[in-house]
Formats: sequence, C-alpha cells, structure tokens
Amino acid sequence: MKTPSSILILTAAYGEGHLQVSEALRESLVRQGYGVRILDLFREAHPRLNALARYLYKRSPLFSSLGFDYYGWTYRITQHMDERHPGVRWLNGLGRRTLLQAVKADRPAAVVCTFPFGGVGAALRRAGLYVPVFTVITDYHLHNRWLQTQADRYYAATAELAAELKERGVDRGRIVVSGIPVRETFRAGLRRAADSESGGANSAIDGTDSAIDGGDCAMDGGDSAIGSADSAGFAPASGRKPPGTILYLSGTHATIADTLRSVKLLLRLPGIRIDVVCGRNDKLRRELERDFKREARVTVHGFVETMPELMRRASCIVTKAGGITLTEAVQAGTPLLIYKPQPGQELENARYFLAQGAARIAYNAAELTDQAARLLERSEIRERMARRYRELNGGDAAAMIADDMDRRLRPLAARHLEPDFADSYRREERMAYDG
Repeated sequence: MKTPSSILILTAAYGEGHLQVSEALRESLVRQGYGVRILDLFREAHPRLNALARYLYKRSPLFSSLGFDYYGWTYRITQHMDERHPGVRWLNGLGRRTLLQAVKADRPAAVVCTFPFGGVGAALRRAGLYVPVFTVITDYHLHNRWLQTQADRYYAATAELAAELKERGVDRGRIVVSGIPVRETFRAGLRRAADSESGGANSAIDGTDSAIDGGDCAMDGGDSAIGSADSAGFAPASGRKPPGTILYLSGTHATIADTLRSVKLLLRLPGIRIDVVCGRNDKLRRELERDFKREARVTVHGFVETMPELMRRASCIVTKAGGITLTEAVQAGTPLLIYKPQPGQELENARYFLAQGAARIAYNAAELTDQAARLLERSEIRERMARRYRELNGGDAAAMIADDMDRRLRPLAARHLEPDFADSYRREERMAYDG
C-alpha cells in the first residue's frame, strides 16, 4: 500500500471563519508534504438544506434584533444535549454518507474538523474506516457539538478551553493548547506593516518557532491563554501614534440602518477617522458610499486583502466576536471594541475577551461611542489591553498544529497500516497518541 499522504478537512461556510482556518491549515500541511482536500460537507451532501441554513444564519442578527433569537435559542438548547437525543442523532447523521464516500475515495491519512460535525469519529469506526480524527476548535468557548466530533485529538484556543475539555471527560493527552490558526497571508501582511512602522527593524513573527515547542506538551500551557507571552512578536498597536483611526468591521450580516447610525455617532468624536469594511456585503457598501461620499473622514471598503495593514494602523477595532477576527486582532495588537455580539458563540467569545481584559463590549450605538471615546482618550486602557494581547498571542497556530499532526501520523504511515487491520490500527493509534 502507498503511504498515506493526504488530509481531508471538513468545514462549513457559515461565515468566513471556518473556511479561513481550513485554508490556514491547508497551507501548513502542504508545507509538511501532504495533499489536502477541503470539503464543505453540508453543501456537498445537502445543498438545499445547506442553502436554507446559511440564509437563516445570515438573517439571524436581524431577527434577533426583532426579538426572534432562533440562533441563540438553538445554541443554548444544544449546548449540553446528549448524543442520544433524537435531535442530536439526526444532526449527526447529516452528511454521513458523503463523509464515508470521501474517505473511501481519498483514503486520507487523517480527517480534520474545523466545524463541529457531530459523530464523525463514530461514523468512521462503524464503517470500519479507522482514520485519525483531529478537531480544531475555532471559538473561545466550548460547545457540546465540538465534543461530539469524537476526535482523537483536540486543538484548543486557550488553556481555559483545554481545562474545560478535560472536565468534560477528554483525556489530557488528547488535548493541545494551540490557539486558533490564521492565514499566512494575514501574518505576512502584519510583518510588512510592522517592518514599515519600524523602518525594517521589527523582526515580527517567525511563524513556526513562536508557538508551543513540541506537540507532546498537550495541555501544559501554564496560566497564559495561548502559548507564552514571549511569542507575540509584534509591538502593541497602542503607542504607535496618537489615537484617531477607528477600523469598523461591519461584515456580511450587518444591517444598513445600524451601521449608518453607529458610524454617524462615532464621527462626533473629535479628530476621528473611520475605515469601514463591509466585506462581501455589496448592498451595505453602496449605501455607505452614497451616504458618506462628502465625508472625508470616512473611507468605505468592500472585501479587502489589506486587513493586516488596516488593523495595524487603527487605534481601535469595532467588530463582531467571531473567533478568527478576534485572533487576528490579538496578533495585530490593536484594542478591541466588540459591538452587539450575537447570542451563541459570538456572545461567549465576547464574554471571554471581556473577562480577560482584552476587549470592551457595547450593545448599542450610543454605548459604542462612549466606549470608543474612553478607549481612545485613556492610554492606560490601551496599554493594558496590549499587554493582554502579548500574553494571548501564541504565534503561528497553523504551523504548530500541522507539526503536531505530522508527528502523530508519520509512525502510522511508516507501518503501512491498512484500514482492514482494525485491531492493529487501534494498538498503533494508542501508541502514537500516548507516546
């Protein structure tokens, strides 16, 4: 048998975050010599149901503002729901046939989940496909669905998340505190921006050396949230220049009325300039361009490739609380104002950052303006946040995860294990993960 050399990444396009993590992992795994296939499992298996789910996900902020918080309700209801519950069993069955077909066709060395697909490990084992499953948790809060992937190894964003995994019954040897992967293009943009600010003297982040050294450390992360404080690499954003530039990330799901109201209130602050990024929300971009076409202090962007530079030059970032955006802001070192976090993982992410002293939260436009004024006027708040970002920044999580996966997979691949050798595989698997 040919030595396995491919990885199957399972993801879903509910927001950009899961896709970005998948791409970051793909880049690092390719550098390790693996072929990588990224599979949007729900879209492939159930295109109509997936389209409906994506529509409901995109519209959830609007319905939540009207009092119909179906996304938050669903998140809370399923938070501690047992796998034997009929609803969970139905969810876990979605995409199972497509998953098994993909694994049989690709014969991957491993399956990686960047979205919480329940029952992946169990489905593979029941089909006699003894393929290692790795789960990369893309939030700062543990939802039950991540546990239900039944992975051989979990990569956690923080030491607190790793401790919760252990409390929920996951053996500590199967947990690694890794941080959340971000794309190499983003990290390269931060390096360019930092070098430009320092005249080329900033060494910035050197990817693979900055994270946890050695996958065998598992959950031994000390008190820091992601890696060590020495691995941050970039100077904090605060202190580079006088405050005055706000980066407003309105995103795909933002409403036009709320964005207009928020930006207009922020413009009342003295000496303020605002970069508004609308992402792929073209309707919002056109409306803002029309409303602010005579306002020199506002620059409206659509989807941008220069996010690292925009983050670095900003005095603070107004954003939702997606795990990837928060991680990118931490790596940029720019103070965070989380605006109207949606019930569900966003709200839990926001609460974690607030508890860590790494962000402020605002629930309406007036509160956002007050919080922004306080943050921009008080350098000690920005400096305190910058210190937390240095502690939270674990460096190149994608490279560390790829290294750890490779160390676990190579002993199995070297023995040329066939999927039919179930008992042999399980023995070798235990040796690899326990060693």
